[in-house]
Amino acid sequence: MSSERDAKKLFFLGATGYIGGDALKIILERFPEQEQSVTVLIRDQKKGDAFKAIYPGIRIVYGSLEDTDLLVSESSKADIVMNLAHADHVSGTEAIIAGLKQRVAEGKTSFLIHCSGTGILLYEDMRTETYGESSSKIYDDWEGIKEITSLPDSAPHRDVDKLVLEAGKDAQIKTAIVCPPLIYGIGRGPGNQRSAQIPWLIHHFLKRGKGFQVAEGKAFWNNVHIYDLSELFASLFEEALLGKQNATWGTEAYYFAENGSHIWGDISAQIAQIASSKGLIKDASLDKLSAEDTSEILRYGPAIWGQNSRSNAIRARKLLGWAPKERSLEEDLPTAVDYEVQRLDLT
Repeated sequence: MSSERDAKKLFFLGATGYIGGDALKIILERFPEQEQSVTVLIRDQKKGDAFKAIYPGIRIVYGSLEDTDLLVSESSKADIVMNLAHADHVSGTEAIIAGLKQRVAEGKTSFLIHCSGTGILLYEDMRTETYGESSSKIYDDWEGIKEITSLPDSAPHRDVDKLVLEAGKDAQIKTAIVCPPLIYGIGRGPGNQRSAQIPWLIHHFLKRGKGFQVAEGKAFWNNVHIYDLSELFASLFEEALLGKQNATWGTEAYYFAENGSHIWGDISAQIAQIASSKGLIKDASLDKLSAEDTSEILRYGPAIWGQNSRSNAIRARKLLGWAPKERSLEEDLPTAVDYEVQRLDLT
């Protein structure tokens, strides 16, 4: 446990979001004395008031990722910046890095921990317009690190990843990218506690009264529980805070964060079975939808439910001792269905 003299200023983006809210909770549970050294970016007063009721010692600045002058200013004052707000915001990321470069000019070392996502690995299926088919290609963040850090510019999230990786070439800006796959579980943060891919899928099963899969339903994704993901963010924060020497920083600091894989057709079948057993849909059968039909349900549906994103999280396990322990995605599905039922007021 750190002491007062270890306190470093943290500028945290995404504190009321699903990923960021949960991660910040775990960080402050590990290091409660750091609360007075944290600044968070929050969009509006209502969210700020709710946040302040939980974290009275945290300083709030009001704005968004569009407020580049504010981001430059706050980043220039922070020893550690954690951007868990948005994986695709170019100007916001550029502003954060500009602030950290001001610190470099002052002879100061900074840390930037950025959240990307394994949607970046969809690029090959996107290029070939392949949906619902399996792929044997698995990317890893250890022996395959060069491949990951040089993916095509057409890959999702790649433009922002490149900015962070380029900034990490400066020895005084220690960068790390955390790249989670599908995230499941109910979050513990003060704002949004709902994930995306699984809740959206359940929502549309319930809305249309029947389950579906994209084409043959054979595409693979990896997954991770939100609690396990937060432990990884907290471990990287600890490395930065205490000056530990375990983590990789810079141009090879790319951390996948998976703890299992699933086939989308199997997940659709399990959700349909759960929903039908509760009388929420007529039966457990699945419609086989084309990419075009799926996109009418959700614009990004064909990609996030029908293309392959396969990764192997070696770096975090090997260097940080990251050891995911939460229940599996399949075990969590009944809770996920119940959550959507309650949210949609279908009880």
